[in-house]
Amino acid sequence: MKNKIILIYFLFLTSISFAQEIEFKDGIVITNKLDTLKVKLQVLNEPRSILRVKYLNKKGKIKKILTKNIISYKRGDEFFKTITITKHYKLFCKQIINGKNVSLYERTEGEDGPVRTYMNVGFNNASPIFSSSGGLMVTYFIENKYGRAIGISGSPRQFKNRVADFLLQYPSISEKIRSGELSDINEIVDLCNQLE
Repeated sequence: MKNKIILIYFLFLTSISFAQEIEFKDGIVITNKLDTLKVKLQVLNEPRSILRVKYLNKKGKIKKILTKNIISYKRGDEFFKTITITKHYKLFCKQIINGKNVSLYERTEGEDGPVRTYMNVGFNNASPIFSSSGGLMVTYFIENKYGRAIGISGSPRQFKNRVADFLLQYPSISEKIRSGELSDINEIVDLCNQLE
């Protein structure tokens, strides 16, 4: 009887593990050593996607690279990269809008460890906007075409000042942000990218 229970338990666990199919997508990883890996990348949830990359090697085994060791990766239609907040402070984020002038990024955290806050990470970079849901925190950043990025503040006054200052090279947009006429970051990024 005891052996039958153990056998049933073993069969149950085996069937569960086979039912959890691991999804892979074609991808490219660029390492800090500038190696380019064209591999099948495992689809991970957002918090895990900014911490590590799992891929199939030539022998079909799953390998892992921490994102601190890579510049960027593309998995299917998703693109993740390191953005520079200050000279000594960089973050790995998911690109939401890839623009010719301004790009929008998000960083989702919380499931794989403590949620970090980005307060006081350098001049003009404190208090990025974030939303929290189900224990996850999503933080947003914008990056200009020169590779400089800032966190987007959640306070309406800080948002106006910080984003308007960051986008001074687009005076008409900067003025509309400061006046409160523009406040949706997706719309702001789209308008910046429509300019020459």
